[in-house]
Amino acid sequence: MRRPRRLAACGGAALGLALLVAGCAPAPPAERDLALTVTDVARGRVLARERVEPGAWVRLTYVHSTEGRPVRATFRVEADRTLRLVETAFPSLGPGLPALGADGTWTVEDGMIVARSESAPMAELRLRAVPLTRHRLTLPSGRTLDLGVLVEAGDPIRVAVE
Repeated sequence: MRRPRRLAACGGAALGLALLVAGCAPAPPAERDLALTVTDVARGRVLARERVEPGAWVRLTYVHSTEGRPVRATFRVEADRTLRLVETAFPSLGPGLPALGADGTWTVEDGMIVARSESAPMAELRLRAVPLTRHRLTLPSGRTLDLGVLVEAGDPIRVAVE
């Protein structure tokens, strides 16, 4: 009876040591696995997926539907897998565009009003693109997606860090 007891004790000690060593191993940083994914929600189809690092920029450009003028929105990838709007640029004030405050968060650069203020973190960005608004998404790699031709007009698109 003593022999099985020793084996059990040795096996238990080895398992305990293995768990202790595994518990002390550093976990890989979350940002190593970050990927920006652009999805055609209606069809469940991935339009683009690429690895990203925290601090990477994603730019959405489009023609404002009522003003008919170009708008540029810049988002920053965060380590917690969110996106944060950090800048919006537009040539004139209009509905749906940021209000300009007197607190120095905006400038005029190359004929565009550039409003810089950080939004709350967003788990995802959802939009609907139509050819008229010419939505284009520039990924951190520099690759640009013409969203209005990649999905059916008005179908939802999801942009998220996964």
